[in-house]
Amino acid sequence: MRARPRRARAARRAARRERPRAAPRASARRAVPPARTARTAARAGTRADRSTAAATAARPRAVRARPRARTNARRAAGSTLAARARRAPPRPRAPPPLRARPPSRGQPIGSLAAESYACPPRMHEVPGLAHAPRATSARPRRLRQALWIALALAAVAWLVFVMFFGAYRVASGSMEPTLYGPSVDAGGAHVPGELVLVRLRSDWRPRRFDLVVHERADQPDPVVKRVVGLPGESVQIVAGDVVVNGARLGVDEPRAALVPLFDSRAQSLDELFAFERGAGTPWRLVGREFVFDGAASSSGAPAAWCSYHPDVRDEYRRLDGALSVGTEQVGDGAIALVARVANWGAAGELRLRWIRESQRYDARVGRTRIELLRGAADGSGVETSLAGAEFDAAASDELALSLVVRDHHVELWLDDARVLAAAEPASASAAAPQRAVGIRAAFGAAGLDAAFRDVRVLRDLHAIPSGEHGIAKPLTLGPDEYFLLGDNSAHSLDSRSFGPLRAREIVGQPVAVLWPPSRWRWLRGATASPRGAAR
Repeated sequence: MRARPRRARAARRAARRERPRAAPRASARRAVPPARTARTAARAGTRADRSTAAATAARPRAVRARPRARTNARRAAGSTLAARARRAPPRPRAPPPLRARPPSRGQPIGSLAAESYACPPRMHEVPGLAHAPRATSARPRRLRQALWIALALAAVAWLVFVMFFGAYRVASGSMEPTLYGPSVDAGGAHVPGELVLVRLRSDWRPRRFDLVVHERADQPDPVVKRVVGLPGESVQIVAGDVVVNGARLGVDEPRAALVPLFDSRAQSLDELFAFERGAGTPWRLVGREFVFDGAASSSGAPAAWCSYHPDVRDEYRRLDGALSVGTEQVGDGAIALVARVANWGAAGELRLRWIRESQRYDARVGRTRIELLRGAADGSGVETSLAGAEFDAAASDELALSLVVRDHHVELWLDDARVLAAAEPASASAAAPQRAVGIRAAFGAAGLDAAFRDVRVLRDLHAIPSGEHGIAKPLTLGPDEYFLLGDNSAHSLDSRSFGPLRAREIVGQPVAVLWPPSRWRWLRGATASPRGAAR
């Protein structure tokens, strides 16, 4: 009996609390914040059930109990949300906003606008963003990726280098000028030898004139030499040339690069070349070019020559540009130049000359014909034509010409192509070696206007006949033996002294000079063109 008045009073108090914030009927559908505890939610559900039963029994009181029913409905909804909250994992709660304004009249409590904050919330104060990842720039990420890729490539390159390559320091001057060993510069400072990149090849079969690195039991360090004799061959050194199986090398076989003695691109032409000077002479020196004026020479006059007056010895250019001191005269060599003809004339010719021992070899280049001739060095006797061919000189503005005399063969090269070749007569090649006297190389012209530049004088590799093996008699090599020589024959310890080298003692093949960077270059063994000279 007392429960009904108590419920009525509770309903009136609830109505008074709700009256100032009365909202339209549709606002009852809004979600109510979840109950704070499960106990409050359960109590609200029980009261809602009793209120529903009382409203059914007393219909006339439904109008006054409507606010109470609305409250009970909210509590029932809260119990459902609380049950869901118990099943869901807890979410981090954001701290309360700073200095929030109270809600205005008629504004629901749970719908504060964003502008009610006194200051904008920080990231960790916004619900749902407490654990958001911090934004990062894409550029540092790309830099880190590039760094890791570079480190991986460096590791792979180092692994490949260790497995297939090695680096060796040149310890002597036996291969100069192909490879330079330790030296002393003009200031007295010690200059270490060049650092060579070597391709490690255990099953490699070298060819003639290839560079090899070998190790022997009686020497502590690896050494670089050049292969001149192959397995099964008979090798002997005769007058500075390598004789294989009783004969000198053929004209078509690859050779080692020639050694430069003079280069007008680095030295002055009038320093080592002699020519007629003064008024009325056809030659003029303009910069680094020799200019020939055909009008200054009389019609039918003999060719005018520019002559290289030093002797050709086993010398080479050192790092400072000076010539080393040679002791042996070298008979084989070449003269090369670039000629630019302005007016060929009626019977104009370009001429190159090389003198070996007592013989003179000339190359004549006309407008329509080229020819190789041989005669006596002193000019006596009659010239003999060795080879000739038709030629169209007007097809090119400049002619890169080379006259090469080596191993008793004479060759004329145009650019990097051999256009004429001839062998010496058997009587000349079988004669005893003689010492050349006087001019060794020259170039000239007759009946035309021309300019000559890039003049070079080169020599062939020359083996000094010293040692015990392959000097007095031929040395026959075994099936796995090689005969090695150094390019600087006067200062080389090679197969002339220690004999043939076995294949298992060859470490690898030098491919490039790594250090110092100013002298970085690829290394070549044999070359076909005489213009591919050594340093």
